[in-house]
Amino acid sequence: IYHLNHGWLYPQGNNAASVWFHGNDLGWFWTNSTQYPFLYRTNPAAWMWYQKGSANPRWFYNFTSESWQEL
Repeated sequence: IYHLNHGWLYPQGNNAASVWFHGNDLGWFWTNSTQYPFLYRTNPAAWMWYQKGSANPRWFYNFTSESWQEL
């Protein structure tokens, strides 16, 4: 699927309420319609918050490192 801010994402599974995605720069991550813009990223393992509307770069707050990251 194509997301306006995240580009091409590749969903895994068939449960629309809870989906794993793979993105070229995000790797594997999980989110759902009630959690987004929060997402769980597997590498590094961390809950993150996407600052909606940020683009080039996109900004994410990493709750594990307690820091902002740009992707």
